[in-house]
Amino acid sequence: MYKRIILLLIILIVSATQVRCSNDVSFATSDLNSQAASSGLSKSELFTQGTVSKKLDVLFVVDNSVSMAEEQQKMGQKIDSFLSTLYDIDWQLGVTTTDVSNGKYGIKGDLITFSGTNSYILTKKTPNFSQAFLNTVVRAESYNCGSDCASGDEQPLRAAIEAINKRNTNNHGFFRNDADFGLLILSDENEMSTGPANATPPSEVINTVKSIWGDSKKLLSYGMIIIPGDIACLNQQSGGGYYGTFVAELALLTGGLVGSICAENYAPTLGLLADHARKLLEYVQLKYYPAPESIVIKFTPYHISSWHVDGRRIYFDNPPPKDTVINVDYVVK
Repeated sequence: MYKRIILLLIILIVSATQVRCSNDVSFATSDLNSQAASSGLSKSELFTQGTVSKKLDVLFVVDNSVSMAEEQQKMGQKIDSFLSTLYDIDWQLGVTTTDVSNGKYGIKGDLITFSGTNSYILTKKTPNFSQAFLNTVVRAESYNCGSDCASGDEQPLRAAIEAINKRNTNNHGFFRNDADFGLLILSDENEMSTGPANATPPSEVINTVKSIWGDSKKLLSYGMIIIPGDIACLNQQSGGGYYGTFVAELALLTGGLVGSICAENYAPTLGLLADHARKLLEYVQLKYYPAPESIVIKFTPYHISSWHVDGRRIYFDNPPPKDTVINVDYVVK
């Protein structure tokens, strides 16, 4: 298992700008009917670059077990490297923990109210948002908790699903229907610590998102973990950590990236993850599913960019400048 994840992870890091998605896509019945009725027809659509603000909702799932105090601090102190890279993105941040137990700290995907605010949603309009994030992501229950600690049975993937399932209740307002979804997991262990057979698989997270939003919301998953195969980092945990194979696989399946939890300075990695997310938001979305071989794209003024198709979305590897007119001709699949 580890060898497979290591190989896939190497491919992922080398191909950081590629988008990889499952071929299993759920469509609403109305979408299917509309698609079938238009199949084979020629379509032409116009877009103007930069006229629509890209939106990204980022859920941080933070390991709040007793071993994670230092890593929480490192992430909180360098969050500016992440957010400053998303300068032109309409972002929202939320924080939950890996504790889905029935214990005192088992919040089961509930978003945490940010310190100094009365909201569990952080935006650019939040006063001193970086400090609010730091004061929230550093969990009191992770410091010298004695016998009053959070659960050591970390379940970041299960927590993410629980958070999504509370989108209309406890977490109302965080998951915007017109925003893509970024998931960033900080943990020094695998799902349920060791990744047993009954642990939540990465595919369940992907299928949960698809069952609710179809292809209208892209899931981008990232992790600060013990990267599978990084023996030096694993040894630094003094027997208290495990390779994050489940998080690494989820990142691979969604076109995301992972960074090392053992890094002294999280700023470069957080900046890289945010830049990667920005590039994956550079797309236009067609009204119909295109036959990829039929697509013809014209930029005005002239511009050169390679591109690739994922569902109804066309992603540009070299995004055109603001106000560029993008003309897409295609045949409906």
